[in-house]
Amino acid sequence: MDQAQREELLDQGYASLDGDDPATAYEIAQRLVSADRRDAEAYRLQGEALLVQDRADEALAVIERGLERCRNDPTLLASRASILLDVFDDPLGAARDLERASVKGADPAFAADVDLMYADACLRLQQPKAALAAAERAAAAVPEAPDPHHLQAQALFDLLRFDDALDAVARAIDRDPRFAAAYHLRGEILTFVDDGAAARKAFERARRLDPEAFFEPPRIDEGEFERIVAEAIDALPPQVADYLHNVAVVVEARPSVELLRASDPPLTPACLGMFDGTPRPDERTDDPWSQLPRAVRLFRDNILLQCRDRADVVEVVSTTLLHEVGHFLGLDEEDLVERGLH
Repeated sequence: MDQAQREELLDQGYASLDGDDPATAYEIAQRLVSADRRDAEAYRLQGEALLVQDRADEALAVIERGLERCRNDPTLLASRASILLDVFDDPLGAARDLERASVKGADPAFAADVDLMYADACLRLQQPKAALAAAERAAAAVPEAPDPHHLQAQALFDLLRFDDALDAVARAIDRDPRFAAAYHLRGEILTFVDDGAAARKAFERARRLDPEAFFEPPRIDEGEFERIVAEAIDALPPQVADYLHNVAVVVEARPSVELLRASDPPLTPACLGMFDGTPRPDERTDDPWSQLPRAVRLFRDNILLQCRDRADVVEVVSTTLLHEVGHFLGLDEEDLVERGLH
């Protein structure tokens, strides 16, 4: 097969994908792979055809087979990172691939895509400084695209730079006035700076634009929330609940700026909970400060913002407790991600 035939088949394959015919796209990709087992673009097409059919495990296997035959191909690394990030919620694995996919002299559009995915992964890993740097690179490469500015705003919010975050989210909305996620982020920022009326308008706009992704939080008062926390603790596995016997569980509306700034980098204002005290592995019998009371803080308003109904609240509270018990045991964020507790 010569280069012209290959390019014609690739065009047909992507046209089939666009035309909602992934089976034909997959067959074309198979022909291309049979002709050249080192054709990275063919593996990418094959993987995308499988993803469209909700066959994510097979898509990942195809991309990994391509990586075995096309060592360190940046486009395949980026494809695997996209699957890990969007389907398997594995930001750590995605970040590792994206670091390898970032190469000097790459096509500017591809480099911007890599930076956007890397910023997203870093935000999920609670690494806002790295996320901001990647989002800024993407914004410089594609200044008219809304996504880099939205990710900049998220990173700036996590870094407690609220005015800068509002400016960045305004740039995202200016570039796409129907960007629901940007309105929702604006609502989160405005909530934290105590502009409740403007926050409610932003949240309502996000819900109108994308009612599937954004919804009215359940109306649960403080007493009911406390009962949900008690239910969640009772439902924890016995070995986990044992760790909480000497740890107070405290419910607060939202984290204070002072509390967030106690960490470096600061914890995100959108955090659902935090462990306060000395992790068990760091305890020292000769250090009285390490014996101070420990507590898990749960932030009610942030938790409710993630939930559609009471059952969601119970689930999110349980997951957050497991996450914070992990911190009590001395696990860092990467450890928690690897154990599915992020």
